[in-house]
Amino acid sequence: MRRGACSRIARLACCGLALSLAAAASAGAAVVDFALGWQRFEGEFEGGDEITLEQIPLEIEINRRGGRLTIVVPQYRIEGTGTVTMSMDGPMLIGAGGPGAPSHQRSRPGGSESGLGDIILREESYLVRGGEGRRPFVSWILDLKIPTADEKEGLGTGERDWGVGFKYVQPLGRVFQILGDVSYRFMGDPGSIDIDDRVRLMAGFAFVTSGSRWRVVVENVTPAVDMVPVYDTAGTPIGLLEADDYRVARLDLLVRSQRGGTTRFTVTKGLTDSAEDLGFAIRFSSGGG
Repeated sequence: MRRGACSRIARLACCGLALSLAAAASAGAAVVDFALGWQRFEGEFEGGDEITLEQIPLEIEINRRGGRLTIVVPQYRIEGTGTVTMSMDGPMLIGAGGPGAPSHQRSRPGGSESGLGDIILREESYLVRGGEGRRPFVSWILDLKIPTADEKEGLGTGERDWGVGFKYVQPLGRVFQILGDVSYRFMGDPGSIDIDDRVRLMAGFAFVTSGSRWRVVVENVTPAVDMVPVYDTAGTPIGLLEADDYRVARLDLLVRSQRGGTTRFTVTKGLTDSAEDLGFAIRFSSGGG
């Protein structure tokens, strides 16, 4: 995507955010929270060299009684561009083997790039609010990726993606919860890659106390590309490789402060060759989530 188009989209997103904040403030029925995080993914991702992906997301949450709108503006950094790029569902495999790159990428394959990431808009609407006893929490989610990451530097696909999903939380007493999450994502094609739509499934459990929450989940996302090109050490395509699902186990701890904010620590372990070996994240929020 051209930088001028990215800038225009970013300005439109900021204008939309400003209007949403103004509407929330005038209505007096919403609470605005802010969060700042850091995420790092490390692994070989079907290759012989270590690849590192990092992002620093700034999040703005507009919390209403019936739902929540989240705007995410991230900064990306990738060491080892060309075969893995960022997506809304984490690192996305588009190549394997040695350093290579799709034809739309102009930066050096296997190099290091950083810049503005893709802006994400996410609207979560509460269908059933959890309460005392075993009343579940059910919500449906719509999200949209605005392609502000530079695809020529290998930071994204340069195309708009959007998805729809449902989240389910079933309490089993005061402490234990069963978690479930499913979504379908419609993926845009950058031209040189035919990207498939993706299905994401998540299941796990949580332990919740007044001051903390432990959560253990397994997440699976279908491949973005069924067959990825394999590159040799010179960056020349020499064959095709069937891509695995992106599957990870995730452990996170959320700690609530006495002032109302939260800190969340996350560790992920890849369960397939298309996922990271290890991932780490930390998130500070002025709100409770």
